Amino acid sequence: MPPTSASVAPAAATRRTRKRALVVIAGDDVYEDLFTASCELQDLLVARGLVARVRIGIAALEEASCDDLIVLYTAGVVIDGAPLRALRAAVESGAGLVSVHSSVLPQNDSFDRLAGVVFRSHGPLPHSGDVRLRVDHAHPLAPAVADVDGAVVGHEHYRTATLPGVRALVWRDAPYGPEPLMTTNRVGRGSACWVQFGHDMAAWGNPAVRKLIDAAVSWAADLPQARENED
Repeated sequence: MPPTSASVAPAAATRRTRKRALVVIAGDDVYEDLFTASCELQDLLVARGLVARVRIGIAALEEASCDDLIVLYTAGVVIDGAPLRALRAAVESGAGLVSVHSSVLPQNDSFDRLAGVVFRSHGPLPHSGDVRLRVDHAHPLAPAVADVDGAVVGHEHYRTATLPGVRALVWRDAPYGPEPLMTTNRVGRGSACWVQFGHDMAAWGNPAVRKLIDAAVSWAADLPQARENED
C-alpha cells in the first residue's frame, strides 16, 4: 500500500530538520582550546537534533556537502586549495557555515568572503577584558539573543572589518567604534555566521556565549525557530 500524504509529511519534515553537522578543528591548540571546543560544539549540535561528527584537519572540509552544517574552529591555519574549494561549493549550494573565534585570523580573500569578516588586529592593549554585548534588535535573529543585550563576558578582543552584505547581530562599543562579535551573511544559497567568542573554557561555560553559538547554529542550519522572524 503506498504511503498517504499524512504519513509522508513527518518523514519529509525529519529530513529537513535533522541535518548532518561537520565540526572541523585544526591548528595550534596552545592558545585556543580547540579540543574542548569540539566537544562542546558536538554536544550543542546534538541537542539541536543534528547528526554531528568531529574531524581534525582542514582536509576534512572535503567531506562537506550541501546537506551539511559546517562548524569551523581553526587557529593559525590558512584554508585554501581543495578544502577551501569544497567548503565554498558546499555553502554556495546551501550548506550553513559557523566560523568560531580565531578561524578568521589572517586568511585569504576567498575565505574572508565566506566568513563575512576580515581580521585586522587585536586592537589596542589590553587584548582581553570584559565585553558588554549589544544586540541589533532589528535583525531577524534578534529575538533568539535579545536577553543577552547588556551581558558582560570576559574574552579576547579582535578588531575586524565586515564585508558588504554582512550584518552584525551583536557587537561591543570599542574605543575605535563598534566591534562585531557575531555576524550573519548569505553566500549563494547558504548561510554563514561568525561568532567572536570561544577562546577558552570560561567562554564555553558562559550562558551568553552558549546562547550566541546556539543561535548561530540554528540560523546557519536553517532550523525553523531561526526563520520565524525573517522576511
